[in-house]
Amino acid sequence: MHGLEKGVNLLATQETNQQARTKAIDLLNGVINDLKSGIAVWNQFVNSGNQSAKPGSFGGWAGFSMDNQLWELELAARAKAKQASNGGSSLDEPLISQSNVKLTEDKTGVDCARNAIDAMEDRIARIKSLVEVINKTKPAKPAAAKPAAKAKPAAKKSAAPARKKSTQHKAAAKKSAAKKAPSKKKAGKAKVAKKAAVKKPAAKKTKAKKR
Repeated sequence: MHGLEKGVNLLATQETNQQARTKAIDLLNGVINDLKSGIAVWNQFVNSGNQSAKPGSFGGWAGFSMDNQLWELELAARAKAKQASNGGSSLDEPLISQSNVKLTEDKTGVDCARNAIDAMEDRIARIKSLVEVINKTKPAKPAAAKPAAKAKPAAKKSAAPARKKSTQHKAAAKKSAAKKAPSKKKAGKAKVAKKAAVKKPAAKKTKAKKR
């Protein structure tokens, strides 16, 4: 019953859905009823006064009908326990003690029946305690969800216009510099004009001498 107990204890401490908790209790009570039915089958064997099952007898000493009844009860109890423990009881030993086993050298069929009844009564008591655990245990509250991280503020857009401004400023500076700087052609014409202006007075001086 280790897997059943572990699974139910986990449910008792973590399951917050009341319907799921109630369903688990109903399933466990169903297992208890199956165990009680199994005990009734074993009691019937004891009360029958059947002394044919001697120590060392192989399986089948209780008869096919009894073997079948106990196995059907085991299948029903196992399905309920598995569901109540969320699969935790899958590897547990049978809840309903079976009769299709070999008797030890020191036990008769009646001895085996009495041992089976004692074992199943103990299981009933343990399952009742699991029901109490579910009823009395308050499930832990789920951890509060962490607040979502605040979105980072968008980058300021002042940087981009600043570049445009500086670019425009540079363009304006280049334009003004281009206006101030005289072209090579104009500079050449100015020099030629200057030379011509210097030579003209010399020509007038020559004419005066001839007269």
